[in-house]
Amino acid sequence: MSAAVILAMNVQWPGLTHEGIFTVPIPDRMTFWQWFGNLTLTESWRHCVFGGDAQHLLPNTWTLCYEEQFYVIAALILYFASQRIFTAAIVVTVLIFIGKTVSWSLGWDVEGSLLDGRWFEIGAGILLFYRVNEATPKQIALINSLFALGVVVSLRNPGKLMDFYPNHDMERFVAYSFALLASFLYPFDQKMKHARWLQPLWLVGAMSYSVYLCHPLIAKGISFGFFRSGVNGNAVTLFFVVPLCMAISIAVAYVFHRVVERHFIPPRIAPNEKPANTLVPVAVTTS
Repeated sequence: MSAAVILAMNVQWPGLTHEGIFTVPIPDRMTFWQWFGNLTLTESWRHCVFGGDAQHLLPNTWTLCYEEQFYVIAALILYFASQRIFTAAIVVTVLIFIGKTVSWSLGWDVEGSLLDGRWFEIGAGILLFYRVNEATPKQIALINSLFALGVVVSLRNPGKLMDFYPNHDMERFVAYSFALLASFLYPFDQKMKHARWLQPLWLVGAMSYSVYLCHPLIAKGISFGFFRSGVNGNAVTLFFVVPLCMAISIAVAYVFHRVVERHFIPPRIAPNEKPANTLVPVAVTTS
């Protein structure tokens, strides 16, 4: 669908999504292997193995390639170590650290794979999950210290946080800072959940995946369209173009969520409530 939208936009506004920064490729110029990588969500790391340079149809879909790699590892952990998932996650983290060190020392190109270091950001999410569900008060203090250490390490080159394009230090700073903030705010989770002034955020959060899928072409088209028209001052961009991009992205995402996404979301089950059509209670334990 994205490819069709891009081609249609090219007919009306040639080059609107292909010029400037954070561009999208012209679909009919992508190679077979680039299409293969996009359709299989392997494009971020495929270039490390075969098929030439990587080219994402939408610039944000590189995250789906990491998500797919995480699902593979998570499935293996659940299959082989379902009673020791956190221990297994630590083992995986150590192995990835070794792999990252070896690949860096040998000059191997592993960008786009979990060996490039982004697993450690996923690890922060696993630690946060453990902090919420399993950790003792002493363990929570240790986990918070690890998050804080991650923030400090990501600041070893503070200037990188101001780079125009995203980089690993910027990503780690955001990931570890968010994990630390979420850990401190968790005791207030229920109060925030029922705060009326936060309800708009909950509504957007409920359809966040639709926003993720819909916003790239909208934000790119609107922002670069204004830029080409000469509307590119800092103030007008911040207070008019950005809010306009957000508003239209959320509106389109709402339609997409209602028409498509919500049909694939399983119904929520209240605590201690048995799922429908379940004959035998199922207990899931982790340690």
